[in-house]
Amino acid sequence: MAVKKAKKTAEGNGGETKSMSKADAFDAAKATGSVDAGKYEAVIDEFVLQKPDEKGESARIKYKIASEGDAQGQTVTQWYKLFNADESPARGLEFLKKDLAILGYDDVKYSDLTEVFDEIAEAHTGVVITVKHNEGFVNCYLQGLCEDSDIIEAFLEAHPY
Repeated sequence: MAVKKAKKTAEGNGGETKSMSKADAFDAAKATGSVDAGKYEAVIDEFVLQKPDEKGESARIKYKIASEGDAQGQTVTQWYKLFNADESPARGLEFLKKDLAILGYDDVKYSDLTEVFDEIAEAHTGVVITVKHNEGFVNCYLQGLCEDSDIIEAFLEAHPY
C-alpha cells in the first residue's frame, strides 16, 4: 500500500509548526499520556476529591508537564486512595497530607479539602514531579514546589488558562 507523501503540518508540543508527511507525523506522534520516566517541572491543572463509589473514596491531581521536550503539555495523574469501600482510612491519606504540606497546607481538615483543592488548582501551582513506570502503570509523585521557575513562567505564558 502506498503512503501519500503530501505535505501536512503538525503542531508540536511546544506549539511550533513543522512540515511533514502524514506518515511521518503519525510515526513521530507519541500516545497521549505516554510520558517517559523522569523528573519534570509541571503545573497543577486539576485537584479533585472524587465522589465515593463501590471502591471507596479517592483524590486526584492532574499535572501538565511544563518542562521542554516531548512530554511538554502532556498530562499525568496522581491518585490518592483516601478511604476504602468500608470507609476505613486508606494509606493514601498519609501521602495526601504529606503532599498538602509540601504545597503549604499543613493543617487541612477533611471538610476543607474541596476548597483547598480548588485554590491550589486555580493558582496553577508550579511543582517538581517524578514519573515512574511500574509493571504497566505510570506513577507520579510530587517532589516539591517550583518557585521562581522560568520554565513554569514560560509555559503559563504560552498556555494561558
